[in-house]
Amino acid sequence: MMTSLLFMTLLAAAPAEEIRPEIAQSVQQAQTLILDLEEQKALDQLDALTKQQLSAPELALVQMWRGIALMGLNKPKDAQAAFALARGCNPLMEPPTASGPKVAQAFKNADLADCPVATATVQQPEPEPVLPAAQPTKPAQAAPAPAVQPAAEEGDGGAPLPMMSIAGIGVAAAAAVIAVLSVVGATSGLAMLIASFPVLAQAQAQERAKDVRQGAQMALGLRIGGLALAIPGGLVGLIGLVGVVAGIGLAAAGFMMSAGE
Repeated sequence: MMTSLLFMTLLAAAPAEEIRPEIAQSVQQAQTLILDLEEQKALDQLDALTKQQLSAPELALVQMWRGIALMGLNKPKDAQAAFALARGCNPLMEPPTASGPKVAQAFKNADLADCPVATATVQQPEPEPVLPAAQPTKPAQAAPAPAVQPAAEEGDGGAPLPMMSIAGIGVAAAAAVIAVLSVVGATSGLAMLIASFPVLAQAQAQERAKDVRQGAQMALGLRIGGLALAIPGGLVGLIGLVGVVAGIGLAAAGFMMSAGE
């Protein structure tokens, strides 16, 4: 009855699910030997258990009863070391009250030793990652609208002509006027030259020498005047024609440059 009471008190200090049945049975046998005052046999059995691979609660249980057996063998220093190891592996463990106040005091005075077996730790939940505060998004800036070119007013002839085209048109117009006037002059000169032949023929048909001389002089004057008008008029007309062609080319070049821009 006493053995069962001690064993139940023992298991209260260690989680039952962490003590394997074969280890608990061996410890219970050692308790029985201690109650029968067979502390040395109990110590030998507990020492054999320490050579096995034990969990932290199992090692704490074995070392506590080793300390009790060592107290019975009057080895307080060795018992103190066993109690320190038991407390290090299971800080919540306490010896059973039936073991006596001397054992309880020695167990209480023992320092916590480092447990050679990794003790089970409660796994803390990982903190949820803290997401950075969302930065306010800037509103997307609309692309600037393309500049609208003012529409050409009605009646202004569309886009303004380039200066080169205007100059070319002016040159062509002036050259055309000069060419027309020169053609008129040259035509008049040719007409006078042609008209001199009938005048001369008519003067030669006159009977009086005076009339013949006057007719010849008139015909000569017509010829000289006609040549004076026809030759310069033809040359100026040719120059005017060249000016017209140059003006047209200049205006065309201006239009092409405007279209390229």
